[in-house]
This record gives sequence, C-alpha cells and structure tokens, in this order.
Amino acid sequence: MTNGWGKKGKRRGWTAKDIRELKSLAKKKTPARQIARELGRTESAVRQRAMAVGTSLDTRTRARRKSFSSRPTLVLSPPPREGSTEC
Repeated sequence: MTNGWGKKGKRRGWTAKDIRELKSLAKKKTPARQIARELGRTESAVRQRAMAVGTSLDTRTRARRKSFSSRPTLVLSPPPREGSTEC
C-alpha cells in the first residue's frame, strides 16, 4: 500500500490506551491535528476513529489558517451625494 508519495504506510491497530488518550484529548477540546501528532497518526485516522467510538471532535473550535494577505481589508463606501451634509 502506498500513501500517494511513493512511501509505504504501515497500518497500526488502535490499542485501548490509544482510544483512552483520544477520548481524553477530545474532552479537553484539543484540535484533531494536535491529537494526530501526539498519537503518531494522520488527522483523518483520528477523525474516523473518534466517529467510530462515538467521540465528538468539535470542529468549530479549530483555529483558522491565516489568509494569504496580512493587510487589512479596505471597505469602500459610496461617495456622498451632492448637497448632502454627511461626511
């Protein structure tokens, strides 16, 4: 089995200890990416196992990645009408 980059991946079974750790970290609202790193698994594998054991990985708390631009967005408003006192 290859993982798309030409490397062979090894499948490891989930031990009871792994599942306890997964549930513990999920309860603390740890992001799936960080759980995956700590367990030495892919984020996808962590999400699939969490769903299989009935543990919620609350994806709403996941930090968003930075956008390409670090500049603030400029919002333009229409020019004031002639004779208007608004600035």
